Amino acid sequence: MWTLGRRRAGGGGDRMVLAPLAVLVATLNVLAAQSLIHSPPSIIKQPPTDEMLFQVAQTGENDKPFIIECEAEGEPTPR
Repeated sequence: MWTLGRRRAGGGGDRMVLAPLAVLVATLNVLAAQSLIHSPPSIIKQPPTDEMLFQVAQTGENDKPFIIECEAEGEPTPR
């Protein structure tokens, strides 16, 4: 059988080594589980519901961009 330390006459020496090891393993498991928890993005700010008109560029004109404002949050943070 493998041992993690010297055996003492009292016989309780292994518990002193295994207890901190068990706490370490439990802590690592909790941290790993928390890093895997994700929440889907939820929309905070939505664009207006009425129609948005834009002008199509004619030949030789530059496109005129327009912005549709929206915002979301979740885990991991949306970009």
